[in-house]
Amino acid sequence: MSLSDAEARRVALETQRDDHAQRPGLVWRRLRRSPGAIAGAALVGLFVAVALFAPVLAPHDVSRSDLSRVRPGVVPGPSAAHPLGLDQQGRDELSRLVYGARSSLVIGVSSVALGALIGGIIGSVAGAFGGWVETVAMRLMDVMLAIPGLLFAVALAALLGPSLLSVMIAIGVGGVPVVARLLRGAIVVEREKLYVDAARAVGARRWRIVTRHILPNTLAPVLVAATLAIGGAILTAAGLSFLGLGPNDPSIPEWGKMLAESERLLETSPQLVFFPGAAILLSVLGFNLLSDGLRDALDPKQRR
Repeated sequence: MSLSDAEARRVALETQRDDHAQRPGLVWRRLRRSPGAIAGAALVGLFVAVALFAPVLAPHDVSRSDLSRVRPGVVPGPSAAHPLGLDQQGRDELSRLVYGARSSLVIGVSSVALGALIGGIIGSVAGAFGGWVETVAMRLMDVMLAIPGLLFAVALAALLGPSLLSVMIAIGVGGVPVVARLLRGAIVVEREKLYVDAARAVGARRWRIVTRHILPNTLAPVLVAATLAIGGAILTAAGLSFLGLGPNDPSIPEWGKMLAESERLLETSPQLVFFPGAAILLSVLGFNLLSDGLRDALDPKQRR
């Protein structure tokens, strides 16, 4: 056997081992053996189901108010007709909590998708070309990372004005440097491996090597980071809404805005603060647990 044949066989075996490690069946079995991943998937599944079936689950219209039942500083508590009571505008708290899951899911997924798209393009270009392109792109990402994430989102949301779209853009742009640096680092590691050298040896173009060979092997860390970022986006969106920079449409319930509106009723009606806060906590916890389980399943070397 010649040296070139031996090298080709070695590259093929390495590729088979990588494909075997990333086989969906193996990943699924590792996820099923992780209690944290199961708990996270259950919480995320519940969160998504509530968001999708909000019109069926909500017992009342979220924009309908009954001010005749509300007195200054006092709101009706839980009852048979309103299991979680009414808010200070006489609106059903349970219905607004259910529809708030839909707003939070839209913000979380859309903002993370926006950040992953822009950051993925920047990271791919920087990792593929290297040189001055990589230097300029990464120094720009360093400048963005030097600004605290919440402060950056607050400044951008204030500049764009309070709305659902501005919150998604503010959070999405803030996540660009994280994805860009993560993907660039993964591409730099992958482009030094033998299968990339083999692709170069047969005359494959640079972008074909990146898109057909390198990027598929770098999606695992990006997927884990995106899952974790959804929880962070929900938390950041709640913070922006609490500061008055979230959706200003009263017909769009949002958990952070519900907390801000009920702040003065904490002593007399604590349920108005407790339930939106618990919803934020459980949703973020679910995405964090699922992200941790995905990391262990996709990269067995990280397993303890």
